[in-house]
Amino acid sequence: MRNPKGVAIDLGASRVRVWVSGHGLVVDEPSLIAIDKKDHRRLAAGSSAKAMLGRTPAHIVVSRPFMGGALVNVALAEDLLSWALAKTAIRRPNLFLCVGLSLSPLERRALELVAHAVGARSVRLVESITAALMGAGIPLRAEPGTMVVDFGAGATEVAVLRHGGVAAARSVPVGGDDLDAAISDYLEKHHGLLLGPQTSEEAKLEVGSVAPMAVELRVDLSGRDLLTGLPRTVTTGAEDVREAIEPPFARCLGAVHALLESLPPVLRTEVNRSQILLVGGGALLRGVDRRLAFETGLEVRCAENPLTCALRGAGKIAGRFSR
Repeated sequence: MRNPKGVAIDLGASRVRVWVSGHGLVVDEPSLIAIDKKDHRRLAAGSSAKAMLGRTPAHIVVSRPFMGGALVNVALAEDLLSWALAKTAIRRPNLFLCVGLSLSPLERRALELVAHAVGARSVRLVESITAALMGAGIPLRAEPGTMVVDFGAGATEVAVLRHGGVAAARSVPVGGDDLDAAISDYLEKHHGLLLGPQTSEEAKLEVGSVAPMAVELRVDLSGRDLLTGLPRTVTTGAEDVREAIEPPFARCLGAVHALLESLPPVLRTEVNRSQILLVGGGALLRGVDRRLAFETGLEVRCAENPLTCALRGAGKIAGRFSR
């Protein structure tokens, strides 16, 4: 691959995605690093690291650099970024990193230093929620008062955009990972079944919803019996999964309501005339658009390809540097 000038990267809580100018999406893998604690050596990353979850000895740890929208391990972030760039075979790129609104100035500075440490020629941090609007094809200045809700894996961020920037915002450290954990807790409490994190996520994707559906789906879940320790499979319905994820999802909705209630009259009027745009993995939950429209009274739509919306927007910015 020839060396373009602009590379956009979304390190994300659940996946690391890389967009290269002129090539599009070239990396899309779990944002996981497997480290040997004995010598701090990186053993695997991405899908290879995910395959090691729950299957490693005590001295090998599989973890993420980001949790709840925050940078929790600088060394792991450097490892992840170095690994992602190596997969592109690009040297000395101009990097555009998608970041959450809740990232502190210290965390932002740490990310910049990490990016330079792995060989970036220049580094620019792009707010994911603004980039998502661009990725959805909505001009930043065309619709004042547009609200964007980013249901991420580790955090949910809500912002009202005006004049090309963020006019007001709220965030909570609750996202898709918390929904998965809630499903695990529910199955353990009500069925005495211990689920792995991947099984919980599969249940969410297979039957998860946040509003009643015309057809309520069912799914078979396999785990370990809490009493016997033996493998066991139970069948559970969408209603149970919906009940399980309601508490963390309600916290996400709380951020939306809190932001709407805090808006000054002029900005609230603009929001009422505009829409709510859903991005992030949580936007794919069944019924999330109907639930949000019912609770806010506003027009709600899900962005096309909400998982990569922010990255595509950052990719547009990166593309300007490869012309």
